[in-house]
Amino acid sequence: MNRSSATPTTGLAALLLALVFMATAPMALADGGPAGQRRLTMRRAFFGQLETRMRGNPDRMVEVLVRVKTAHSARALVDEGPLPEGLETRKLAVATACRSVVDGLAAIDRSPMQVLPGLPSEPTVLNTFWAARCVHLRVPASSLPMLLSRPDVDGVFEDVTLQALPPGEHTRVQGLFAASGDGWGQNQIRSAQARQQFRVDGTGVVLGQIDTGIDATHPALAGRVLRFRDFINGRMAPYDDQGHGTHTAGTMVGAGGMGVAPGARLVVAKALDARGGGSLSRLLAAMHWMLDPDGDPRTADQPVAVNNSWGVDRSEIEAEGHETTLFWETIRAWRSAGIVPVFAAGNTGTGRTLIPGSYPTNLAVAATDPADRVTAFSGSGRIDWIGWAFYKPDLAAPGLDIRSAAPGGGVAVKSGTSMATPHVTGLIALQAQLAPRMAVRDRELMLLDGCVDIGDPGRGQRSGEGRIDAIKALSLTSNFRPSPRSSGEYAPVFMRARRFRVSR
Repeated sequence: MNRSSATPTTGLAALLLALVFMATAPMALADGGPAGQRRLTMRRAFFGQLETRMRGNPDRMVEVLVRVKTAHSARALVDEGPLPEGLETRKLAVATACRSVVDGLAAIDRSPMQVLPGLPSEPTVLNTFWAARCVHLRVPASSLPMLLSRPDVDGVFEDVTLQALPPGEHTRVQGLFAASGDGWGQNQIRSAQARQQFRVDGTGVVLGQIDTGIDATHPALAGRVLRFRDFINGRMAPYDDQGHGTHTAGTMVGAGGMGVAPGARLVVAKALDARGGGSLSRLLAAMHWMLDPDGDPRTADQPVAVNNSWGVDRSEIEAEGHETTLFWETIRAWRSAGIVPVFAAGNTGTGRTLIPGSYPTNLAVAATDPADRVTAFSGSGRIDWIGWAFYKPDLAAPGLDIRSAAPGGGVAVKSGTSMATPHVTGLIALQAQLAPRMAVRDRELMLLDGCVDIGDPGRGQRSGEGRIDAIKALSLTSNFRPSPRSSGEYAPVFMRARRFRVSR
């Protein structure tokens, strides 16, 4: 057969679907049935959509994320602790595996029987995400069957753009910034009193943020941006064409009573566009950048925590035929590097949560109102994860009518779990100044143990451990003494989350 003639779309679709069945049947058995069946359904959806896009042009170029297998990938979704092989070993193993996959594709493409006029002679490598075990490729769609059939490939995902800003966040502009004392949220968590009592303001601490960017010239944020990288348009100077990132940054580090930790500085990744959308590859690139912002592995310049006031509805990811675990191992790498992952629980109401906020390794933050009640929009729900079930969120913070910075030197009032999340991240900066060498799991334990019960005593399904309190959290931090369990494998957010085995 001469590949210079166009492959019929129906024939390619049949081959893709056959390979989907071959690749997923063992996984379904290993997962006890339902989880594997869900993956099979998602892969059918992925290739069904891809077949539709290829109709009339089966060899169109597509961008995909190819997840490779390594020695530790079999337990990748079972372990919740740091990466077992260490960061440097992971980098080498993934680089080797990715190179093998790319070389295999290139060898096929260089074959005289495989070359199509007008197409590149080999796949284009756009990026490699070592923590996620992924290589970002631009390939002819007709090469996907070969990719799927490789024993060293764990999954193939089209690089789609998803709506990553939680819906339902309303903005009310309040003019230009002027220092006017703490807002109700800062008063509620007692951040000013904590700064005075423990003599901390976040000085010397670096926080990370993945969002729509930042207005670094805003009077409340001037001098607080340590590094900025634009994964959307490639611009060098900090900017924010949406406003969301500037607002969340103000709650973390803003001056004039605006921020929890006004002495801290930020490394800011713009990975969301002006509409709040983010592609899988850009979000992964931003997450990897947080592990080494200056590009020099010899320096420990990673932030102590990363604020993620974004997330994607699980159903939206699955509708694209993608698994909801794509960010999982990168967040485990964060924990290995000493980074606390803080995510918004979402504005989806009861019964629905966002990815990656619902991962068992993350702090998922609910939103409260001035009466210490969880807001109606705050996301919560049961999560099923590899034989376990648990509830999210993990804790709560003020998220209704939060006054913070707006691009152009202004002030805006916003509501959402996006507004609650930076209260928690800012509190971690105060913690880190007080106890700079504390492990990730211990920082999380101090936050969880320092929460104030709202509603019924104990952990609530909508509020987690309760609403954060800066004085209680810093009191526990100042008196903390590490125990042999401090370096344990499981994230405390998973241990506390009312987890229970799922009967099969």
